[in-house]
Amino acid sequence: TDTAGLGELPALEELVLSANRLEHFGGLPGCRALRRLWLDRNRLTRLENLESVGGLQELHVGGNVGVRTLAGLVGLVNLRVLTAAGTGIAKLRELEALMLLPALSTVAFRDPHYEDAPVAAAEDYRQRAVHALPQVAEIDTRVEARERREVQDTYLQSMLRFSDTMQQLRTQEAAHL
Repeated sequence: TDTAGLGELPALEELVLSANRLEHFGGLPGCRALRRLWLDRNRLTRLENLESVGGLQELHVGGNVGVRTLAGLVGLVNLRVLTAAGTGIAKLRELEALMLLPALSTVAFRDPHYEDAPVAAAEDYRQRAVHALPQVAEIDTRVEARERREVQDTYLQSMLRFSDTMQQLRTQEAAHL
């Protein structure tokens, strides 16, 4: 499967090509207005021909385990959001390609819908990402939000158990009076 036939849609702003068994992305030079592109859950091994959609602001490539480098993102100066969980990105030096993307504000190598990219398991990953990417405000925010929710849920459950225990004690005390 490829992207042939999609090249002349000049007003197209969003394109979802998720789970289409794409082995390569041939570019979309006729889609100058494209801002959001989903290439997740395909069979990509490289991020290539993206310069043809230079106005791209969001790129979702999660679930392409064969993708091992971010070099193909160079030149996407308008890119604000990159989701790359479930890719084969393993080396911290791959973050260097993201340093050249001045508009980038959100990056995710972790996402509850995919396995973490191997780079997310690297020692000091988060600290190094924060240091290397000063323009990025949110790193793996979905996972952080989920973890925050889990902590809140655990706290709420413990408060409910405490409340139930107190109610039982009051009931027992009233029965003994």
